[in-house]
Amino acid sequence: MNEDFNLDDLKDSWKSQSIQKEVSHEDVMHIINKKSRNNVYGVLIVSIIEFTFGIISLGYLQYKDLVFEPNQAFQKIKDIDDFMFYYKMYNILYVIGFICFILIFYFSYKKLATNLSVKQYITQIIRFRRWANVFIFWNLFLGALFTFGTLGFGLYEAVVIVENTSNIVISPKKLMLLTVGIFIFSIFSLLVTWGIYRLIYGTFLIRLKKNIHDLQQLNH
Repeated sequence: MNEDFNLDDLKDSWKSQSIQKEVSHEDVMHIINKKSRNNVYGVLIVSIIEFTFGIISLGYLQYKDLVFEPNQAFQKIKDIDDFMFYYKMYNILYVIGFICFILIFYFSYKKLATNLSVKQYITQIIRFRRWANVFIFWNLFLGALFTFGTLGFGLYEAVVIVENTSNIVISPKKLMLLTVGIFIFSIFSLLVTWGIYRLIYGTFLIRLKKNIHDLQQLNH
């Protein structure tokens, strides 16, 4: 009788431990879920702020002459037909690209709110991190287009103005030095931009990487 009693106690103990383990698993999953969604939401909000700031900046460059005193140097660059075509194409790429990525981030955030298995959740976060990295490199690509394009057309216009107004012919050596200087400045600007992206977006992506690791441990 005593042995039967002990056996029943042991069974009850096992059941209690099993229930506690299940509750603990669900609690941990809930915490990781919340952290992951917060990080994805952070990327979404920062991208929207960046997009808004970019639209304001592009609008300012396009229409500031209607409000403020025109900048003669930039106005001369804008008078170049090829530059305006280049500038308009850049604007189209900027707007379409940003809208697409913002929608991807938004739907990724909404999907994390649904009931997913641990494996599906890991896959979703990995997919989101990949898209976020593509987003960063896409922005760097656009930054390179804008920087090299603006400075390139600016250099061209400066050379034309100097040669037409002062009858001074810029030697190929000086032109090469100017080109190299612009190239170095552009690369430096892109590196600074990349550093800012890694600091802001990278913070969220590193946290998501840790969430993936935690989920993998939970899955095992």
